[in-house]
Amino acid sequence: MKKEQTPLKFRVDTVALLHEIANCGLPITQGILKLPLNIFKNLLAEVAERAININDPELNILMLSLGLYEVPPNKINSCIEEQRKKINV
Repeated sequence: MKKEQTPLKFRVDTVALLHEIANCGLPITQGILKLPLNIFKNLLAEVAERAININDPELNILMLSLGLYEVPPNKINSCIEEQRKKINV
């Protein structure tokens, strides 16, 4: 009997990742890269704002998985499940 495989799912705290790269992962000599990272972070914040306005469940799941919505880490899975229920209605 073959076990059914479940796909691996990962979440990324995008904001924390960008912060880590900009403030901890770059040597002082490469500080020039902080500017594009901050611009990218601000652009992602605008994308998240637009996604909130659109309120599409599939888009919400992606945004939650990227950590771009202000949801406590222990609530992300339940929020994703809520969005999945809206898709399957």
